[in-house]
Amino acid sequence: MPEGQRPTGFASLVKAAAADKATFDGKITTYDAARNSFGLAAWWKTLQVKGDDGWKGLREIGPMIRGEVSGGPMNEKIATGEYLVGIAVSGITIFPRLEQPGGEILGFAFPDDGTPVMLRGLGIPSEAANPNSAKLFVDYLLSQKGQTQVGKGGLTPYREDVEEAEVRYTYQAIAAKVGMENLIAVGFDKALVDDAAGFATKWTAAMAGN
Repeated sequence: MPEGQRPTGFASLVKAAAADKATFDGKITTYDAARNSFGLAAWWKTLQVKGDDGWKGLREIGPMIRGEVSGGPMNEKIATGEYLVGIAVSGITIFPRLEQPGGEILGFAFPDDGTPVMLRGLGIPSEAANPNSAKLFVDYLLSQKGQTQVGKGGLTPYREDVEEAEVRYTYQAIAAKVGMENLIAVGFDKALVDDAAGFATKWTAAMAGN
């Protein structure tokens, strides 16, 4: 899509797609929240924040969406023209892809009306064979050097002492760009576990426009 026509967020995508259904029908992709845990968590929290307006917008464009279960196919199908746009695509799949051959034809934006930020879990099994080694690795991963490597790999460092020039983006830089009020923190909420089945049913209905 020409840069001037690219959606800047969820609301602008809904508006553009509703105004030009022939162009967008079957050309929008995202994680299928009924089949993918990443998409389930991201959309559950996003729609929790957006409320009825978010569900209304999703029902409006739902029939135009073709869901995927991973980010790689989304990016490749956007690059080949099978899709026009993807929404809620994981940064770790799009950032490195932009730097690969053909990546120059792709564009992206942090949604200006709500950018999901996924918290990544890390733990040590209670019966780990080498718990001290595991603790050392956790310490490294949370260090300034470790977080810098995380950023180079495609994830977003949280530490404030990570230099953005050494990575793609930092949490602080994204917050400054979209506004802290427009960050949607997707964490670990037991309510999601309890609500997952009901949410998936409601999501599937929205994909049909209901």
